[in-house]
Amino acid sequence: MDLVYGWQVCPVLSLALIERILHDFVPDEFSPNPVSHDLLAAIHNEVHMFSSNQFAVFLVALLNLSS
Repeated sequence: MDLVYGWQVCPVLSLALIERILHDFVPDEFSPNPVSHDLLAAIHNEVHMFSSNQFAVFLVALLNLSS
């Protein structure tokens, strides 16, 4: 995934907002698996380390680790 393209598609998503969305996720019939505690912990640890312009780099790295 190209980082510039990702930033253009989701310019309003901050790492803190992604953390809040994933923390509030409730499994249902369409997505029965909960969000990994390791993923939530990794995002939580990084929220204060990144500016909003750097979240795309972290997000891409995170997606590469989870696949």
